[in-house]
Amino acid sequence: METLITQYIKHTVPELFIILEHFGGAIARVPEDETAFAGRDADYCLLFGGGTDTSAEMETLGPVIRELGARLAPFGTGRAYINYLDSDQTQSVPGAYGAERFERLQALKRRYDPVNMFRYSQSIT
Repeated sequence: METLITQYIKHTVPELFIILEHFGGAIARVPEDETAFAGRDADYCLLFGGGTDTSAEMETLGPVIRELGARLAPFGTGRAYINYLDSDQTQSVPGAYGAERFERLQALKRRYDPVNMFRYSQSIT
């Protein structure tokens, strides 16, 4: 929390947001291997980012978000929550599910969606 608060206060970019969600409860009661959702053992999910109207604002916000991610990485699981990945983070999709789960999802995708009709957001390739 100290790192999170320090980094947030350090940057005065008004477009920066941080959301900390508590996991546990019903999420943790389902066994890890029963669904496509990975990370049921995590205590929290952290989302940070920003929204801007101009590319000039993004030039300021982008480095702030990357620095925040780098400073907080040692405290995380190294996984990503699939719904929070940006469209340019396709390399993170397999890790969001875990290798074994991702392979199972790919097999289902080949069987039920061979033409890739459902390809938006962070699609299974």
